[in-house]
Amino acid sequence: MERLVSEDGIELVCTHDGLNYGDFDRKGVYSIWNLLRLFETLRVLADKNLPCEFAVQAKSSNMQVVRSNKVNIHPGYYTSIGLFSTAVTVSVKVIHIGKSSIYYYQELRLKTTGTLLASIIVQDVCISRESRRPTSLPNRLSQTHPKASESARPILHKFDNQTTGNVVFEYSLSVTHSDMDSFDHTNNTVYIRYCMNAAGLAVMYTKTPGFTNDIADYKIKGLDIQYYGESHAGDKLTVRVMMDEHKKNVMHFTISSDARSPLTKCQTTPKPTPGTSCVGNCRGCNSFGCCCDNACLDLGDCCDDFLEVCPPGCGDNTPTIPNGGSIDVFTPNYPSNYPSNSDCEWILRTQDGTRVFVEHVDFNTEENFDVYSAGNGDTPSLATSVIWQHSGANPPPDFLSDGGTAWITFTSDLIIQRRGFHVVAHDSGHGTCSGFCGLYNDQHNCSCTDTCVIDDDCCSDYFDICGGDCNEDIQIPTNGNVIITTPNYPSNYPDYSRCQWIVDTAQGTRINVTFNDFNTQEGADYLFAGHGSDPSQATSEIWAHSGSQLPPNYVSDHEKVWLQFTSDGSITDTGFQATLWDRGTSSCNGECETYSSDGCSCFSKCAYDFNCCDDFYATCSNGCNFDYSVPVEGSVVATSPNYPSDYPPDANCQWIFTANVGGRLNVSFDDFLTEACCDQVWAGEGDTPSADTTIIAGHGGSELPPSFLTTGSSAWMRFYSDSSVQMRGFQATVSYVYGSCDGNCDSLVAGCSCYSDCLYDFDCCPDYHEVCAFCDVKISVPVGGSVDVTSLEYPDDYLNDNQCQWILTAEDDARLFVQYIDFATETCCDFYFSGNTDQPSSDNAVIVAHSGDSLPPNFMSTDPSVWMRSASDWSITDRGFHARVYHTTAFCGGQCEFMAEGCSCYSDCIYNDNCCIDYFESCAADCTFSYFLSAGESIDIMSPNYPSNYNNNDQCKWVVNTADRTELRVEYIDFDTEAGSDFYSAGHGTMPSQATSEVWTHSGSVAPNDFYSATDLNGVWMTFTSDSINTTRGFHAVVTHTVDCSETAVIPTAGKVDVMSPNYPQDYPDNALCQWLTTNEDGNDIMVQFVDFDTEEGYDYFFSGNGNDPSQNSSVIWAHSGSVLPSNYRSSGDTVWIRFVSDNSVSRSGFHVSLSDAVAEACNFPYFMIHGPAIDDIYGDCRNSDRHNDAEDIEDVCALAKQQMWYCRCVDPQIKACMALFHSQATIDTECANAADVSDNFVCP
Repeated sequence: MERLVSEDGIELVCTHDGLNYGDFDRKGVYSIWNLLRLFETLRVLADKNLPCEFAVQAKSSNMQVVRSNKVNIHPGYYTSIGLFSTAVTVSVKVIHIGKSSIYYYQELRLKTTGTLLASIIVQDVCISRESRRPTSLPNRLSQTHPKASESARPILHKFDNQTTGNVVFEYSLSVTHSDMDSFDHTNNTVYIRYCMNAAGLAVMYTKTPGFTNDIADYKIKGLDIQYYGESHAGDKLTVRVMMDEHKKNVMHFTISSDARSPLTKCQTTPKPTPGTSCVGNCRGCNSFGCCCDNACLDLGDCCDDFLEVCPPGCGDNTPTIPNGGSIDVFTPNYPSNYPSNSDCEWILRTQDGTRVFVEHVDFNTEENFDVYSAGNGDTPSLATSVIWQHSGANPPPDFLSDGGTAWITFTSDLIIQRRGFHVVAHDSGHGTCSGFCGLYNDQHNCSCTDTCVIDDDCCSDYFDICGGDCNEDIQIPTNGNVIITTPNYPSNYPDYSRCQWIVDTAQGTRINVTFNDFNTQEGADYLFAGHGSDPSQATSEIWAHSGSQLPPNYVSDHEKVWLQFTSDGSITDTGFQATLWDRGTSSCNGECETYSSDGCSCFSKCAYDFNCCDDFYATCSNGCNFDYSVPVEGSVVATSPNYPSDYPPDANCQWIFTANVGGRLNVSFDDFLTEACCDQVWAGEGDTPSADTTIIAGHGGSELPPSFLTTGSSAWMRFYSDSSVQMRGFQATVSYVYGSCDGNCDSLVAGCSCYSDCLYDFDCCPDYHEVCAFCDVKISVPVGGSVDVTSLEYPDDYLNDNQCQWILTAEDDARLFVQYIDFATETCCDFYFSGNTDQPSSDNAVIVAHSGDSLPPNFMSTDPSVWMRSASDWSITDRGFHARVYHTTAFCGGQCEFMAEGCSCYSDCIYNDNCCIDYFESCAADCTFSYFLSAGESIDIMSPNYPSNYNNNDQCKWVVNTADRTELRVEYIDFDTEAGSDFYSAGHGTMPSQATSEVWTHSGSVAPNDFYSATDLNGVWMTFTSDSINTTRGFHAVVTHTVDCSETAVIPTAGKVDVMSPNYPQDYPDNALCQWLTTNEDGNDIMVQFVDFDTEEGYDYFFSGNGNDPSQNSSVIWAHSGSVLPSNYRSSGDTVWIRFVSDNSVSRSGFHVSLSDAVAEACNFPYFMIHGPAIDDIYGDCRNSDRHNDAEDIEDVCALAKQQMWYCRCVDPQIKACMALFHSQATIDTECANAADVSDNFVCP
């Protein structure tokens, strides 16, 4: 294998003379997962061949894993790679370096033609082998390759939280040992094989829309892949296949170890290839004979769907720009929307090889998905691009190619379309003067007149066609010089001279342009000169200079300069002479206070003229030449020599300041006193002093020069003194300044980042949260108080792509104690950070990149302020976190066995109830625990070593938290401690104290009473302390989060309310604690009737009673359980309470209770009196006017009433009100003694 490393050390190219036979599938296609293995192999080779050691696998503590892939498969992949001896080149290039990520761009090309077959962008993340969390890359990477560090981060596909689409197939598999790699986890390419296998099974066994029964008939156009977690040998995985809801030829896959935690998400875009489709290929022919290029209409070999998929095609894809002319390039259908799945490429050439100017007239594409790229040459690639994957509504910048050829590509996906773009490609010559000398060329909109140079509108060949014989391209020899003169110099130049010189150097170095003589007709005969090889006023240094004054000398920006000279038809003069020097080896070595042999100056005054030789300060400044690196958030001080004593005569000093990590610099003067006329300071931006970069020019005297802030990361300063008066000089401070995110979100700026992942990397710009983040909160913690900090939406799930920062400051400069109540985030990707001070950084962080469902450790701040940050990605969310921050002036601070100011750090503080707030964290950290329970969960709390004896001198604390306003049940299973010596305490909330205790300093062999936590304090705490003598087995308690099913209801007029156990008629949950309070809207009594009842007898209990407070001994039914219906009853007021408690074992269907207005129910007598037809018949007879005084009927009614313990009295002949009254058996016996008495009391209509 042949290997080639680029000069900048960030690209490796390898040549394969033939791919492995076994890597091709049964259709003769090089398998996609084998392609990814090939790319991965080259990245590993890059680690061994690139000099800066990009990968970090070799470091024992870290490893580099793939986070995201974006793969593009080009048409030639399926037509150009054969089974045998297809020579290819594979390249890998580092395109972006972050704090913990490296992005690579890789290509697969044919060796013979350079045709691009496939490309991939890979994000590798450096993670700790131990914690499996992102960690920082070595600093040397960004320092060695600043361009890669400062480059824009590639945009990769973002998957929705729940991948959209209908699941059409899923299957399970077990990870085998052969799937593992050197990191002892499933290799990333294996997941692709899982997906491809699933796709094959899906189209084989299901009716997958748009697909036949063989996946091999479809060629993959692209893959987007995101990796979320790891799997290992033996793990059971589920692969799900989903068809996209919008794109008929896109499949989505998830691979997960459980339903909630995907390991991998990917989507593929298969391309139908039975030989009859143009989908994804609108400019070529496929291997089965039909074509999709524009010529197919003339040749008659178009694929069947050519007009549907490719209308009206991409136009001529190899146009030639006429001399001096231009061509238009449009997306298909422009200005109407381009079609789905466009794939266009244009190669633009000029006739005579002049450069191409690409102008963007209009631009609008789907952002991030429909992309435009353009660059130099005739081979589209990232390496040759000027514009790479541009999209959206803003046009990219116009550009000028570096040769006679330029390329443009455009691809769109299957869904949203826009109008696209209109590009005009010009021959940069801007027209011709052939046949137009002395005229204006209207056809090409350029001039061939005598004034075109002044007007800056000459046609490109004006000097060639209309000038004389003084047009030259000149190269300065290495370390040499050339002399340029007007024609006939030193004699007079001729009338109507038209001269142009393009000058470069043999070794690509800059050029010193020095004028030795100058005499032209003032106002008529002009010299023009500038930088580069394209003469124009925009690139000029000297514009229309005439007369007898020497023009200013100048140094070229790069390795080329141009000069032009024009004269009219009247007076002439001697013209000019100029010397152009190659500055590459300009040196003052041995030539101080003279001109160097190559034309630059080594005189002291070169500081004024900006024509010093490159090594003037190093050679002639007597040690007054300095290069300073300004540290992040730091500063350096520069002073004149001997400051604050007088500087010496004839001083020549230079300072170059460079900010570390690309920050900006603020230059300010603290003191200044020099000879005003003659001893002066210059300062400016950049690392190359020049007139153009000067901000402070020739400043002297006693006034402070103005301060200035650089736009880049460097600044320069010069000081020159003459031989006369000397003074104390100056002192300047150059300070590091971060860039700003204002207008720069999702980009890198000077010295800091405005990307969302700056939270992980601790390199956010100071105003990132204020400008770019979702929330930026500042909180003052009151004296002696506390504040709660929660993630947004807590306890509901936080948002995707959410970055938040909190700065908490204690009033009165006290300290802050941070206690964590709840924590749940996506383990891989959503992180929490916290630390000391109000300036977040990795240096003062206490908690770094914490995620998952374990609580972070509580901590005491070392400063009056603490900071917190949270960051979520775009996928899975959870409820987030809840922290409580306490203001305190009394604390242990990590020290023990002393009396702090206002609290104790002695071990007996637990008995005395005066422990400092951080006592357990400082002095009993090994036995201090925090837990969070969700609904229905429970946890066992046991003394150390239980059921064996606990230790002497144990100091333990447990805190169990819940979500807001829910209850915990504390049950004691076993209890045995040394009576009077080893104590257990427990109580409500999260801060132990006697004031919040339910159990205080309990000891012995009798267990404390079980209890429920107070809902307003959100948790329970326990402490245990033992002395130094006897020990016993200790205690075992169970803390259960009861299922919160409490409700409040109101019975409406003539209505009812049904109360049912949770999940009824299905089984109620374990650990339920439910309470219902029901009030009658009309103020009447409530009828309580039992419809169904079945609970675990002796364990799961139902309670009910009058009023709204179950604790006031108002129960009618107490601790009822089993399957027998309780007795119905009527309340003694307008409110009823019901309570239900279940344990953590057997469950039943529960109960159904109906609550209604007792008065309204009496008017529905037949229903309420008895469960059968008998009372209906009798009541009907009673209402019959023919039998309204029938004593026998009334007696029957009363007999039934007696049986049911009910008494009915019609108080109005029209039965306007009928009331059911609860009476004793004796009352009913009396009222119903005989039929006659009853008949007298009951008047029926």
